Amino acid sequence: MKLYGQCSLSAYPNSLSFAAIGETKILTIYNGSDCPFRAGAPAFLEINISGNTLSVKLLDDYTGLPGTTTNVEILLLHQSTGSVLLNIPVQITLAPPPLSGGTIQCSITNVAPGTSPGTISNASSPSGGTGNYTYQWQQSTNDGSSWTNIAGAATPSFTCPPLTFTTSFRRAVTSGTETVYSNVITIVVESVLHPASPSSNQNYILSKTMLDHTGTASFDQIDYFDGLGRPTETVMYKSSPGQKDIVTLQEYDAAGRPSSSYIPVPVSTATGEYVVPSTVKTTSGSFYGDAYAYDKTVYELSPLNRITDEYGPGAAWHTAGKSVKTGWLTNTSSGELSCALYAVASGNSLKRNGLYSPGELFVTRTTGEDGHISYTFTDKLGQVVLERVMNGSAMNDTYYVYDDFGNLRYVLPPAAADALTATTTWADSHTVLVNHAYLYKYDHRNRCTRKVLPGCDSTSMRYDRADRLVFSQDGNRRA
Repeated sequence: MKLYGQCSLSAYPNSLSFAAIGETKILTIYNGSDCPFRAGAPAFLEINISGNTLSVKLLDDYTGLPGTTTNVEILLLHQSTGSVLLNIPVQITLAPPPLSGGTIQCSITNVAPGTSPGTISNASSPSGGTGNYTYQWQQSTNDGSSWTNIAGAATPSFTCPPLTFTTSFRRAVTSGTETVYSNVITIVVESVLHPASPSSNQNYILSKTMLDHTGTASFDQIDYFDGLGRPTETVMYKSSPGQKDIVTLQEYDAAGRPSSSYIPVPVSTATGEYVVPSTVKTTSGSFYGDAYAYDKTVYELSPLNRITDEYGPGAAWHTAGKSVKTGWLTNTSSGELSCALYAVASGNSLKRNGLYSPGELFVTRTTGEDGHISYTFTDKLGQVVLERVMNGSAMNDTYYVYDDFGNLRYVLPPAAADALTATTTWADSHTVLVNHAYLYKYDHRNRCTRKVLPGCDSTSMRYDRADRLVFSQDGNRRA
């Protein structure tokens, strides 16, 4: 303690010590009559002088680091000349602020058995302590009576695995030698064996799929039907992540044909009850942010009920006319509606007999949303003989060749079809067939006994008297 002039301290330690914000110290200053004084100190010290009493308070705007020691001085100055009369050392040693574990949160707190609620996230970070934190997640299955550490869970957030039992979670936060805990999140595992409550004023079928061998959990689905026996709504009981029902709505046109099929949407109920169509539509539009959250089917104006347009869900398809369009034609003798006539020749060979006569085949033209066109040619027996995919004006053809019993004998992909254009016969050993075609052979019971894939050795098959496949050998096994 340095003493100047006639000021002195009496009965006080060598330094003024503060350990907490807001703490106040009182000093008694003894000075001579010819030595009036005033005080000078840093801004975070509030000085009040009353006679020879000095009151010093540590303010909350102190900028020193928690847990460190800072030394400053209070100077008593001569009231007139400003010369230093007394130097009072001040020692500030602040304890670290209290450690807080922060808070955690989870958007889903009710799940079905075997389901995860997702991530338990960091709602607010830890504070106080030394400023350095380590984490350890803990769980309890007995209402918090005891807690166990979760291996590998040492981050601010935790991705919860699928749960079988109701489980509580908390986050332990350690700073220095001190450990505190966050709030507790409890994930309730609800047994979906709780029976659904289908609407008694509707026609329905309730299906239960058991989820384990004990029968303690099941998946319930309720299919509702109208008075004509047509399915109108499917409710998957408490199947959403939030344990709400998921509903699929089916609508029909004036002729009773399926027209609009809404994609599944979670609703606000969790009972399995029938949901009126208007509610499903409103909920669907809100949930997906799209008023066209459904598939739409358009039929031609004829009793044949053939589909002309199919729209996928979404306004981008419906409002722009982007549908899959279907048209019906017959084959012609030239152009993209012509079809080569392949047949099985005697023995192991393939022959081409020119083209089908005009009008011999049914042709289905399909135009995709992007305008790409494909054709399917079908004979009078309902067998597909050609699938043609257009690439501009180029035709990519895949032919299917059958024997007299309707067995598929050859499949000619575009590489084979482009090479086999002459009106002639090709043996199965022909290079094009070996490298590019699919070949099949049958026994007298129309059972496939041999197949050859492009570029591969043949696969042999044998059957027992009950027509069950009992032997199969490919080229690798045969070698």
